This record gives sequence, C-alpha cells and structure tokens, in this order.
Amino acid sequence: MTVIAFLNYQDFICELETEHPDAPVRVQDFTDRYGQAGTFLRHIDYKIEVAFSNGVDTCLVRFVLARLSVFDRPSPDQTKMIEDAFIRSENAAKLITRHLHELGYDVRPGLIAETDTAKAIANIDSLYTYLNIKPPYQSSDQPIIKPASQEAA
Repeated sequence: MTVIAFLNYQDFICELETEHPDAPVRVQDFTDRYGQAGTFLRHIDYKIEVAFSNGVDTCLVRFVLARLSVFDRPSPDQTKMIEDAFIRSENAAKLITRHLHELGYDVRPGLIAETDTAKAIANIDSLYTYLNIKPPYQSSDQPIIKPASQEAA
C-alpha cells in the first residue's frame, strides 16, 4: 500500500472529492511524546491526522497544532499550556469532523496504521484558511478557536 501525504488541507480535500467521494474518512487527534533518556525534559507534539484509504492507496494530511517542551514535573504555567494545547487539538478535530460531515462524508475516529511511516507535516495555516477561521489565540484567556463569522459580532 502506498501512503500519500498532502502538505495542505485543500489538496487533500480535492483528492478526496475528485478521486474517492465515497471513502470513509478517519479523523484523530493524538500526541507524540519524546525526549532524551536521562533528562527531565520531554517534548510533546499535539497532532491531528485526517486520512482515507481505497485499499490501494492511503491519503493523509497531518497537522501539528502545538509543540511543547515540558519538565517531568511541569510548573503551573506549563500545565496550563498542556491543557490549552489539548483543547486546541480537540477543537480542531471537531471542526474538521464537522466540515467533512457537511461535505457528506462518513467520518470515523482512528489512525490508519500504515500512515505512521509518513513524516510529512502539513501547513496548519492551510486548514484555517480553507475552513475560513482565525488561527487559535496564544493567550490562555482568549477562545482557543473562534470562527471568523463570530469575529464581527
């Protein structure tokens, strides 16, 4: 099976709509945790993967929503950053799922095992641009994701 990774959301949607309009789509938010042995510092990537398979090819687009470096015993500020990143990831997965449902796709949770070999990361701005929403605010006292349509209100 061939894995095809897209670098922006629009190209992924175009492939899905033109070549595989009946394919069920998997949407999953997840974290990658890594660090060097013997250190108290670890790194966490908050990711979302959107993928479909036709039995021959698996197509995916993967985004990194946040990349944090934290200590084994995080400070209150680091704990808040971890919580914000988790919420941001969860909200983005919900937005993508809703968008795909609106396009008429069967959306399911989960990751397709073959995609773990793909190292490509899509431009997160392509997601926000395509969905016509503002990128998440960095300040924790602001909404994580606010649709552009609500911005004018």
